[in-house]
Amino acid sequence: GNLDIHWKTKARGGISLFDSKGDEIPLDSTLPMPRGQVAEGWNPNNLENGTYVVTSSKPLKSGETVIMYNGILIQLNGTVDGSVKFQVALTSDENKNPFYRAYWYGNWGNWRAMKL
Repeated sequence: GNLDIHWKTKARGGISLFDSKGDEIPLDSTLPMPRGQVAEGWNPNNLENGTYVVTSSKPLKSGETVIMYNGILIQLNGTVDGSVKFQVALTSDENKNPFYRAYWYGNWGNWRAMKL
């Protein structure tokens, strides 16, 4: 009936772990959490960590180029402060490859196709 955690943790309105320097790391800042469908006028450059459903009425674009009409977009932080992020677009569109890109200290890179 006990919760036994070896690591230094804090559970107060959420769960946090602490790194080797003692800095707090909120778990919800590092794990993708389901968020639902993207909203009208959404911008892939300004998302929180999470999993998003992309539909043909709100496709994923790079400028005017459509990356995917239908599928899942996942964003993860690579660092606790969000200065490095990673997005992967897993499409259900026929004859389309998945895409990925990284945010590196202030700038999003270009979308790149994953060859399957």
